[in-house]
Amino acid sequence: LNHGSGMSILFKTKEPNSLLLYAEPSDVDNHALLIILSNGSIEFQLRSPNSPNLVTLQKRHTCESPYGACSDNTWHHLSFSYNRIRIFYQNDKDFTDLINLVGINNSSKRSEVGREIGDIKYKSISFQTFSVKTKRDMHPGRNSGTVVTFKRPGGYLRSQRGWQTVSTGKISFQVRTLKHNSLILFSSSGWPRGEKKFAMPRDGPIQPVNPVDRLTGNDIFGAEVREGYLVMLLNTGSGINEFSTGSIWRGDQHKSRWFIADGVKHSVEIQLSNGSLSVTLDGNTLNMRPKAKPKYTVLNLNGNLYIGGLPEELRDETPPQAWSARLREDFVGELGSLSIDGEILDLVLESKARWAKGYVQPQDRDTSDFGDICSKTENPCGSGQCIQDSWTEPLCDCIHTNYTGPRCSEKVTMLVFNGFQGIGIRLSHLPKQSEAESLALRLQTYQKNALLFESSSTSSTAPDRFGVEIVDRQLVIFYNLGFETKRYATAEIEANGEWHTLRLLRRSKELKIDVDNVTYNFGM
Repeated sequence: LNHGSGMSILFKTKEPNSLLLYAEPSDVDNHALLIILSNGSIEFQLRSPNSPNLVTLQKRHTCESPYGACSDNTWHHLSFSYNRIRIFYQNDKDFTDLINLVGINNSSKRSEVGREIGDIKYKSISFQTFSVKTKRDMHPGRNSGTVVTFKRPGGYLRSQRGWQTVSTGKISFQVRTLKHNSLILFSSSGWPRGEKKFAMPRDGPIQPVNPVDRLTGNDIFGAEVREGYLVMLLNTGSGINEFSTGSIWRGDQHKSRWFIADGVKHSVEIQLSNGSLSVTLDGNTLNMRPKAKPKYTVLNLNGNLYIGGLPEELRDETPPQAWSARLREDFVGELGSLSIDGEILDLVLESKARWAKGYVQPQDRDTSDFGDICSKTENPCGSGQCIQDSWTEPLCDCIHTNYTGPRCSEKVTMLVFNGFQGIGIRLSHLPKQSEAESLALRLQTYQKNALLFESSSTSSTAPDRFGVEIVDRQLVIFYNLGFETKRYATAEIEANGEWHTLRLLRRSKELKIDVDNVTYNFGM
């Protein structure tokens, strides 16, 4: 490092404590500059015989990372320059005045750095650098922290090691859950609006993917649980194909061997081959082909694989066939040993990201008693109901109460209408197609006829609409999916001011309506 010179380092690591750089002068003894990672943050150490403590610890810096550390297994750009009085440091973004090499006069404002360095005055010195390699201590047969627990809906993991441009590939994982409907994996060629600015290549080693390909196209790959059975979604540019391991509309029929929402650990392997899929569950293999031969068989994705859920801004960009994404049915349970084409993903590292904190945690204890939360004598949900999907903590259903919150302990805000009022809510900035909707509302009224809710297309030429009304004291749901409006009558309610609860769920052509704990099923 001569006067006015600089150095840049690109590094990527998962080790929170390691040596990045060791440099010492070629003609001066006992002088050295060290750059290390300490607990995931960058630290500079300046070694000089003139320093009282021989080694002077300098300022501590963190990387721009959603994981809150530089040891996040993604590329970071570190650079610094040297002149006679200062060393400037840059990490990912802005330059920082790191080390002031000029002695500071006695003053109450003397900095800690100045006190430690004392009267060091560096001349222009030529440094030599040494390459240091560390070997990670791996123990055969030990679980390398690849199993995580999704405690509650709302969080997700995101790996940048997902598929990009592939015609063949393999994904395997282990899963354990009680949740009958949830999202496990999702990847697409689209990007959330907040991440598109990072799609173009930056300085540093980046996977060789054409940035134009990253931002165009509608290719997707997804795996979700529907009524306890695995369903895969695949679009290689020829339209979306759904591959189901079992009939999800089984009614009271017995569960098949492909049922996974039973709290038992299952091993899953999904293989992609030119637009077709094969799924192996606990040693049983099922080959699945699209109904029509696809015109395109290469899958073009952006490399981001979302696990267990999605960022909110991406939900509107998912296709209508991704039911769990649209219905916000995030995964709850255990997921581990996730492998992409033979490479094990570090899920424990991913669980440290800000979008996973509080929702996902490493599995660090015996989980044989998980999934038995709701069987305890005392109801953890107060006046609400503990959901049987609960895993490590109780998940509460507050719909039949006038309370909300994680434990149904917070009072809800109620709206009162006088018969001539209404409110409008914009659910999306752009028109969007839907193949699955859920609606829950609680009401009390003295009216025998009233419109409670309606959602319709913003296009004047599209007749699509869906809503709820009271007709002669009977709750009626109406739907128009583009052809004609159909009405589905349910329970008759007493217009006497008592509280009533309505819960509606549509998925494709199956409509399920629950009124005051009485269930009605309709085929549409």
